[in-house]
Order: sequence, then C-alpha cells, then structure tokens
Amino acid sequence: PSPQLFRFSCCSASERGMEGQEGYKETWDRWFQTKGFTIDSSADTGVRVQDGKGEHQEFHCEYSCIKSFLQPYAQVALCHPPARADMVDMGCGTSAISDSLSNDPAINPSGERILLNILLDISRVALLNHRLLTQDAQPHDRRRGTIFYSAVQLDCRKLPFPDECVSLVLDKGTMDALHEDADKVAMLTESLRIVRETGFVITVSFATPARKEFLERFCSSGGLPKPRMWVIGKDPLFKVTNPNFNSKDGPASNYFVTVITKSSRSFTSIEYKLDEFSRSMISRLEKSGSLYHEGDSDDEELLAEGLLTDEIL
Repeated sequence: PSPQLFRFSCCSASERGMEGQEGYKETWDRWFQTKGFTIDSSADTGVRVQDGKGEHQEFHCEYSCIKSFLQPYAQVALCHPPARADMVDMGCGTSAISDSLSNDPAINPSGERILLNILLDISRVALLNHRLLTQDAQPHDRRRGTIFYSAVQLDCRKLPFPDECVSLVLDKGTMDALHEDADKVAMLTESLRIVRETGFVITVSFATPARKEFLERFCSSGGLPKPRMWVIGKDPLFKVTNPNFNSKDGPASNYFVTVITKSSRSFTSIEYKLDEFSRSMISRLEKSGSLYHEGDSDDEELLAEGLLTDEIL
C-alpha cells in the first residue's frame, strides 16, 4: 500500500494578491490566536502552541453529522475521471472535515485514486495551525492510495485557479462569515467557476429563510439546477424528533447542508433523499418564516451574532 503523504506549501498573502483584504484577515488571525496559536518564525512549523491549547476548531458541526449527506456526492465527484481528484476546503480554518472526508472508506473504496486537498483560508495563522494539527493527526483509515495537502492563503472571493480544475468544493461556515451578499455571491461564483461540470459545491450554513432564498435565487439567476438542501440539528421547538441527531457531537443549532452543481446531469445518478426531519424543518421554515419560533424574526442576524462573538470583535 502507498503511504499517506502530507505535503504543505503555504503561500503568503502577497503572493496571492490579497492587498486590501486586511479586515477579514486580521479578524480571523486574531480569532485563531485566541484559540492557542501564534505565528512563530523561529519554530520549525512556523506556529507556536500556547499553554497546551491547539485543537481542530469546528464551526457548525463535525464530519460525522453530515457525512451521510456528503458521501453520495463526494463519491461521484472524486471518483470521476481524471485519475487525480482535487478538492478545495474553502475557508478551512482548522477544521478536520477535508481530512475526515478523504479518509472515509466510502469515498474511495478501491484506494486507487490520488486525492489532493487544497486547504484555502485568508488567515495564515489558521493555515499554519492546520499544518501542525494535520501532521500530528492519525488518519482514520490507512487505506491504499495517496492523499496530498496543499495550504494556500488567499481570498475566497477571487481565486487564482483556472476554470474547472477541481472536483469538489466544500464550505462549512465560510459563507456565514462573509458580511455582505455580494461577498457570498463572489465566493459561490468562484467556487462554481473552478469546479468541474461533473463536480459539486457543498455548503454548510445557517438554516434561515434568508439563506434558503439567497441560495435558490443564486442558482436560478445563474441558470443552475435547483440546489438540494437538508437540515441538520434538532428541533428548537421540540415538536419533531431527529433520529440522526447525536447530542454528544451534533450541532447546537440548525444548519443547511446544500449541494450545488452546474448541470442537472450531475444530479441524475444520485437520488435526492429528503429525510423526515429535513422535510419537517423546511416546511416550517417556508410556512412560518422561522425554525425557532412561530412568529416573525430575523434569524440571519440572530445567528450571525452567535458566530462573531465578542472575542472576535
């Protein structure tokens, strides 16, 4: 069996034309520093861990909560020619989702394909943290095949990659961290530009009426197939039971898992299975305008406040 390889090439901001993007960069550099990491050029890894801290930070949920939704689409995207499959973790932070996905035996059962995980973030602190954590991590499954990692610091709204060069784009929480709709549109537009026609863009974001409308409008205006959506979490009104929810490692709130693709042909081989919990939550959202209570609310602003806490600001 071929060994799993960890190869990092962490490019600097100046190399990727990120001038003028200091607001996002400084905010997230500062946030990751509060989680126990600082840049230290004298250290071999380029990052220093403070007081025994330094763990994967998972916004929204862990891979175990969403893998049943991701697996069918990742299988199609990553097992389609060419022989090497490239995946972008958009705004990766220090999440372990791309590593968990790559090591999922259901994704590459034959183990014959080469996978390249491109870890993309605007924060150099986050990328150096990710490098340290991934090098220290024990893969879930030492299966056959080779997995490469490349960490690149750049702005997700303007990517230097050529068109249709990757098989899969993952976004877990990055859309929610972007302030303006124009920024969200730019990120999704770039994601669709670089993904192959046979590939998918998968996002995990706040389950709000505004987000559902935004994603459906984005796809409709761009001539794309209607996105496929599920809801993960638990019913805040305790009216519907989610048998797939694990209170130990599940999300504390509710989130959409959304799959977007360029061509309806990419969806034809995958049955859209809407679980009963998602069906109930989406129905309530459409009827009452909220998952969290029966009256009117601005869930988008309410939940955004929970993402950008005082320690970030």
